[in-house]
Amino acid sequence: MKFQDHIDNSPYVSDKSAYENVLWQLGKTSKAQFIQMPTMQNHLGYSNWYKNYTFNINSSYRRSDSEVDNVKTYVQGVSYTDNSTQWFLDQLNKIKRPITVVWYGDHLPGIYDTEMSDANNLLALHETDYFIYSNKASGSHTTKLNDQNDYSSPNYFQALSAEHMNAKISPFLALLTKLREQLPASSNALAKSGSDIWQTNDKKNIYLNNQGQQIADDQLTAQQKTLLADYKMIQYDIIKGQHYVKNDGFMKNPAK
Repeated sequence: MKFQDHIDNSPYVSDKSAYENVLWQLGKTSKAQFIQMPTMQNHLGYSNWYKNYTFNINSSYRRSDSEVDNVKTYVQGVSYTDNSTQWFLDQLNKIKRPITVVWYGDHLPGIYDTEMSDANNLLALHETDYFIYSNKASGSHTTKLNDQNDYSSPNYFQALSAEHMNAKISPFLALLTKLREQLPASSNALAKSGSDIWQTNDKKNIYLNNQGQQIADDQLTAQQKTLLADYKMIQYDIIKGQHYVKNDGFMKNPAK
């Protein structure tokens, strides 16, 4: 990594540096690229890293002093991320070739001990913001996905990006698009108690509708169950099967 700056006493490379590394890679070639950049700035743990704090943390929960310090440091880091992300998008807009960004977080940090003790908060603690953005050189620069896409999960991002860019898609992405229409988001990283955070409730997947409300397994429609069965079969074939979908063109996007 070329850029490795830190903010104040943070032990992690800043998001600004992470974005600078992406721009550096983009500048190396004019050919098409796929770049995945996980950032570290706001990762655990948190210990009064920053010299200046611009937020007061208030909560209806009675937090310990250590919780308050952790949340304060995390929130300040997120503020720095906001500014760095805007700077990054501004830099992308100066590049004269189309670039699309999918930006998301995987989950909130495990610093909300008080909230995690309440099982009703577990879904919210695993929800984060995301956006899909194309720079000014892209034909989809002004495109905004409709309100039906407020809730999603990372397995759909490829299909959502194709929709955003109005791109031709493979049969696999067509299946994902259809499945997303029926089951907008899914996850298995939820728990029935804060002590076993990575175990699912009864070891079942979590499905959400367009309003972010959970769909119980016994409420799934026949069409939803059929699409899920097809999706699971494809996943099995990709991971452990005979790779039929690879060899028959199911995963291949059409030519321009």
